[in-house]
Amino acid sequence: MQEIEGSLLGLLLYSVMITLFSAVRSQAFAQDAGRFFQIMWRGLSWLVGGILGVGRSVAGISIYISHPIVSKILYGILEWGTAILLTSGITAVLVWIFYEGVKAYAECFGDWISAVIWIASGAVLVFFGDWIRKAVPVNLVLLLLGVHGIYMGLRWYLYKKAEG
Repeated sequence: MQEIEGSLLGLLLYSVMITLFSAVRSQAFAQDAGRFFQIMWRGLSWLVGGILGVGRSVAGISIYISHPIVSKILYGILEWGTAILLTSGITAVLVWIFYEGVKAYAECFGDWISAVIWIASGAVLVFFGDWIRKAVPVNLVLLLLGVHGIYMGLRWYLYKKAEG
């Protein structure tokens, strides 16, 4: 039995490697991945700008202090303290959500079928990305995530239906 699992793991790793190399060479998939990460970067930059803006707003109360040096020191402490607290809180919440999501995914969907679905849908999008984009103008990375989301939803529904 271990020989079969070792062969399956080797085949799985080979499939991942071929798909990734093909994705790097695929112009449509590379452009869509670039756009996806640009949008993610813009969102992160907006969030950081918002956090710094809140810090500056909170630090604005330091103008009521008459001593200029103490006012500047308090401004810096309030600005950066608020920014650090907000960033720490947001990061803690996101890490918790990610941890719980990975734990739930591992419990419900962490098997060979899910790995094969990821690889198969990724390979189809990489190899047929140009044709898919001609038919449906959609970002291929988002399409990959959407296909796997639909798969997880369908699998969860069937699991719940069989359970009770």
